[in-house]
Amino acid sequence: MFAVPYVDLISEDTRRPALVLFGAVGALLLIACANIAGLTLARTSARSVEMGLRAALGAGHARLRQQVISECILLSIAGAATGVALAYAGISFLLKIAPEGATAGIGAHIDLYVLLFNGATAIASGVLFGLAPALRASKAEANSVLKGSARLATAGPARQRLRSALVTLEAGLALVLLVSAALFLRSFALLRNVNPGFDAHGVMTAMFSLPAKQYPDPAKQAVFYRSVLENLSKATGVSSAAIGLGVPFTPYGENGSFLIEGRAVAPGEPNPQSARHFVTPGYFKSLSIPVRRGRAFAETDRAESEPVALIDENLARQYWPNEDPLAKRIQLTNGPTVYAIVGIVGHVKNSDLAMDNRKGEIYLDLFQCKQAMPVSWIIVKTRGDVANMAAAIRSAVREADPKEPVRALKPLRELVSDSLAPRTFVSSLLGLFAALALAMAMLGLYGVINYSVTERTREIGIRIALGGSRWSVLQSVLGQGLRLAVLGTGLGLAGSLAIQRVLQNELYEVKAFDPLLFTGMAAALLTTSLIASYLPARRAVRVDPLTALRYE
Repeated sequence: MFAVPYVDLISEDTRRPALVLFGAVGALLLIACANIAGLTLARTSARSVEMGLRAALGAGHARLRQQVISECILLSIAGAATGVALAYAGISFLLKIAPEGATAGIGAHIDLYVLLFNGATAIASGVLFGLAPALRASKAEANSVLKGSARLATAGPARQRLRSALVTLEAGLALVLLVSAALFLRSFALLRNVNPGFDAHGVMTAMFSLPAKQYPDPAKQAVFYRSVLENLSKATGVSSAAIGLGVPFTPYGENGSFLIEGRAVAPGEPNPQSARHFVTPGYFKSLSIPVRRGRAFAETDRAESEPVALIDENLARQYWPNEDPLAKRIQLTNGPTVYAIVGIVGHVKNSDLAMDNRKGEIYLDLFQCKQAMPVSWIIVKTRGDVANMAAAIRSAVREADPKEPVRALKPLRELVSDSLAPRTFVSSLLGLFAALALAMAMLGLYGVINYSVTERTREIGIRIALGGSRWSVLQSVLGQGLRLAVLGTGLGLAGSLAIQRVLQNELYEVKAFDPLLFTGMAAALLTTSLIASYLPARRAVRVDPLTALRYE
């Protein structure tokens, strides 16, 4: 017996995807901070005259650092306020496109705590991307300004290296998100082709619950079941039908322990465990679950006949590895009835295509059940349009009991697809975040290369005036951008290897390291980096030498 908080229980399947998205948002925040830090460094370089004059007028280093960081914090707070405004509209949109239950246990609204966290993050971000520019601004030299040399000074190699390092970090983080999104999408594609052990095509499901006052015992419930199934057998388009509890990808399953006749359980050892399904004879035909050995339930299996059970191949391997389980007898620990095993069926994935606990299953005939079922599910197989089966189910139940409502009518294929909805949602958002990260990283690379070209305008003009090739200038600028992209790619590949080991439990049949996928994402990053570098490189080769020589 164990206890677990209710919120943890209902949000178990969505907690880890939410943490993945939280990590992706954190990576985007770091990329944005690095990007703005690079832009602020460039702006600080352009303000070197102003900073030098302030220093000449008596401003200390601490005062200059305080000014730059204050400006960055104001900029960050303005962005945070804009983000909160957008979040009000964005939350309602995300809730509409989010899968049902994906926000279980998650407070999807903006309250005081969210605003406080947003404000603290804004201040921390402002300090983070303002720290490097503040340190550089505090080194402004008053003598250079007074001598008039600041106007011709460039940012210097140290400052350029810092901006290049920030761009490298951006490219690395962008590649991590690209690889993560690609792995999630590939995992999702593989999940779509998983064989669940049954055929959901053309199957409609519906749930009902029988009132205890009107149906107090299994005998009266059995009368209702037979009436519904008989009505369905006469309906147009129905090829088979069944009623059961524990239908795949529906709630209200049951698990429990059992005893094997003639086999003692050692003191202190647990009894054998299994999942339990209570179904009518047409169940296996309706879901195309194969009978490996023996037989399925038959109409001759009634309440007064010998109780029989079917087990799946997993249970057979687990508890009868070296013997034939057919004709063996088992007893559920919650009742005195002893069941003879008459058949072995294929194993079925009941709730998750990606995570199968491999637990064995016992199938019991619903018409031989000794206890009343609180709820049950109708499953109807058709070769035609599955949507038409909804009306057939309603009609069959209404004829059996006009007062009995039918709920949750849904094709079984949709129930299976709904189980993948959280992964689909995470994959889509992660892909969007990866695209945003790539765009921001390329914007940062463009800014660095463009600023470098601006600083080198006089140099480029002199090279061209002295007979230098414009092609060599193009190669030089593109080479600078490509070197930063290659460094970022190496950093991103290392980060991707580390993060994918953490995400391994969220991926289905996808290795932590996939050479083809990693190579493809790296190639995509390098290609977009070349495009981002080409625009300032193109401007560089068009520099007019006469204009450049007059450039200040």
